[in-house]
Amino acid sequence: MIIKKGDKNLVAPASWYRCVPKEFFEPNPIYIYGTKIAILYWGPPFKAIVYDNSDISKSLRKVFDFVWEKAEVVK
Repeated sequence: MIIKKGDKNLVAPASWYRCVPKEFFEPNPIYIYGTKIAILYWGPPFKAIVYDNSDISKSLRKVFDFVWEKAEVVK
C-alpha cells in the first residue's frame, strides 16, 4: 500500500507499506486485482468504478511498481 508520509494508521505489517510526500498523495485508492481495477471516491456520495481489462491493469501495475520502488520505506 502507498500511504501519505506521516500516516500512522497502519492495519498491516509496516513492510506492506511505502510512503510518499503529501503533495504526491491523493486519498482516492486504486485497487488492482488480476485484470480488475477499482477506483474509489469517498464522496459524498461514495462512488466506485470497477473495470476489467488486462491491458489497463498491466499498465497501472507498472505505475504502482515504479512508485513503490521510489517511495520511502515505512519504519
